[in-house]
Amino acid sequence: GYRIFRFTFLLPSLMPGVILPMLFSFMLDSSMGVLTPLLRAIGLGDLVPVNGWLGTYETAQTMIIVYMFWSGCGTSIMLMSGNINRLPAEVFESARLDGVNIFQELWHLVIPMILPLFSIMIISGVNTILGIYKVYFSFPCRTGITCCITDIYRIAKIISFYKCSVAYCLL
Repeated sequence: GYRIFRFTFLLPSLMPGVILPMLFSFMLDSSMGVLTPLLRAIGLGDLVPVNGWLGTYETAQTMIIVYMFWSGCGTSIMLMSGNINRLPAEVFESARLDGVNIFQELWHLVIPMILPLFSIMIISGVNTILGIYKVYFSFPCRTGITCCITDIYRIAKIISFYKCSVAYCLL
């Protein structure tokens, strides 16, 4: 069970970025895909959209969000499971002898021990999200509203005040 779960979420990290969207759209295909027959086989055929998973704006937008989550969580799951497997067994054994249940073990032992990795993963995730939207924010806004990337560009290139633009990047 858990090996299939790991493989399913680690697969996007192992595949090239060109093949991954094609694989995902193939999985969502109404005639040949895997998702529609799977949902129908387990009795959830009513969830399948009439126009297909990518047929309307609403379902396509939802599937893009699912795709972004699926393509980005493999490395995080691998890092978390590796970090949890390396936690000292003596601590958990001592906690069980003291009568700690599974939820207390998770809340008071596991989460505090993996918090440094979790904070690094949050910083990396925010960096990835900003990297995805950097292209959209790299151009001057037509509405007159500027964003941080255009401000940095304006400060560095137009005003030629490089020290200020570097400091602004670090913020």
